[in-house]
Amino acid sequence: MSNTIRRDVSSAVARRRTSSATTRAVGRAVEQVAGSAVIHAAEVEAGAYVAHVGMRYTESLTQQELQAAEMYPERAYRFKAIADSFTALVVNELQEMGYE
Repeated sequence: MSNTIRRDVSSAVARRRTSSATTRAVGRAVEQVAGSAVIHAAEVEAGAYVAHVGMRYTESLTQQELQAAEMYPERAYRFKAIADSFTALVVNELQEMGYE
């Protein structure tokens, strides 16, 4: 990717009368911005993945919690604690990733 960006920037800058040092400096700046964008996109994708998986498991655990509570109502508080603990784990993970 960086070679493609460098070639594109070089050819765009080369259309104007600039020094090769300027062309290289512009190329490095563009690569830095592009690299930063890729990193940010990966962070967003990772956050979405953690949220998606966490929600799916939370949904499943909630269903299991309700079924178990119907079968064993005297232990419902335990099942709720397990489901709530997992939900807290997912929320904590997202917060550690920088999502509030």
